[in-house]
Formats: sequence, structure tokens, C-alpha cells
Amino acid sequence: HGTHVLGIIAATQNNGVGIDGANEKAPIWAGRAIGSGKWADSLVEYVDFVKTSGKKNGVINLSMDLTQVNADGTTTTRYELTPEERSAIEYARQNGVMLVVAAGNDGGVMSVLGQASQEFDNIFTVGAGDINGRSIYSSYGRGLDIVADGGTTEHPSLSTAGNDLGTMAGTSVATAKVAGAASLVWAANPALNYRQVMEILKSTARDLGPSGWDDDTGFGFLNTLAAVDLAKKTKPEVYNPTAWVTPDTWSGEG
Repeated sequence: HGTHVLGIIAATQNNGVGIDGANEKAPIWAGRAIGSGKWADSLVEYVDFVKTSGKKNGVINLSMDLTQVNADGTTTTRYELTPEERSAIEYARQNGVMLVVAAGNDGGVMSVLGQASQEFDNIFTVGAGDINGRSIYSSYGRGLDIVADGGTTEHPSLSTAGNDLGTMAGTSVATAKVAGAASLVWAANPALNYRQVMEILKSTARDLGPSGWDDDTGFGFLNTLAAVDLAKKTKPEVYNPTAWVTPDTWSGEG
């Protein structure tokens, strides 16, 4: 899964989908596997990497869902962040790092990570779809920003898989494509702040369904060419985010 997602990001930013100024030189940093349960620690490590590398911009792809193991042994979607997770997201936010996250493949309500874009203004939530609308498997609802091509069972996305090629469909694929697109937008205008990058991706998306935002497809379908073109014409602005308050407990603790 991780290798497949990485291949899509690399292909998007390196090939540039016919765009001048593809982001071939952007360093890619691989975090810990989600199964480790240490994704928040990995996020902090990435932010530290961005700071020490001297890079002004950073974008992290989170093609994953957040779940919890219940008392009866079942695993279900999680709808609350831990204090450690909230702290890590805020640390990224204060250091100008944008998070591109997957809406999920439940075809219903998103986990807390996808919905967190309503609270943290550095989170960009991506669903899967095409120019006709949302893919049936893609989660949706409040907090959804845009949709991108995630493939289908009949027509999955092709990417790397170990030493070979593999196929996959899902919001993980769509999220990787948007993360790559964000890299291209920043490559076109490195002085933009993360809020400007997010607004450019939303304002250039091809509107689907009802006019404007809707909970099925957000602001529309990703349009990378238009986003990069607008980035070149956008005047950079300084943005200093106000600190968020982080609770020190959560209902699932223990």
C-alpha cells in the first residue's frame, strides 16, 4: 500500500502531467507504517526534517484511516483524535506543513482524520471520484475538500509494488494524486503559504453536482493544470496561524 501510494506521488510530481516545471527535485520522506500506531510521532519527525533541511514548504500524504479496537475485539472507525495526534497536527500547522488526508473507503462518514479539516486549517481532505461524481466507495461529508481519480475495481490505478507493478483503487490513490498536485503548485510558486495552496486547489477544481461545495464531492474534481497555472499568477502572502488549544484527555483513553 505504501509503496503504491509513493509511486503515484512520485509519478505525479516528476511527470507533471504535461506541466512545465515538474517538481523532480522535491525530496520524498517515508514515514513509519500505520500499523506501528506511531503516525503522530512520524508526523513530528517529518516536520523536524522539513525544518532542519531548510525547506520552506512541506506536504505530507496520509492515505490512511483512523480506527479503534473495541472491548469486544471488533475494529471500527475512530471519530476522535488523541491529545498526541492533535499536538502533532498543530506542530505541523505552526511550521507551515500541509496534510493531505484520505476521506476513507467506507462509503459513509469519514473518520476523525478526514473530518479534522473542519478544525485544523492545514488539513486537506480528499475523496475519490471522476468527472461524473463521487465513487460509490468513497466516504464523504463535512470536511471533504475535493475529489480525485481513485480508480475502480474494474479500472484500478497502476503503480509500483515492491519490485513489480500493482493495481489499487481507493481514496488512498486519490489522496496521493492530490499530494503530488500540491507539490507541483508549490514548485510553480514556492513563496505561497499552505492556505494559498489549498485555496488554489479548491478554486480550480471542476465543480460537480450542486453549484459550489457539497458533501458528496466537496469543491469538485482535481484540475492540476489549472491549479499550477493559477499558482503562477498568485501573489504570495504571509500567513501566521493562531495557536489551537489541545485537550489533554480523550474519551477513548485507556
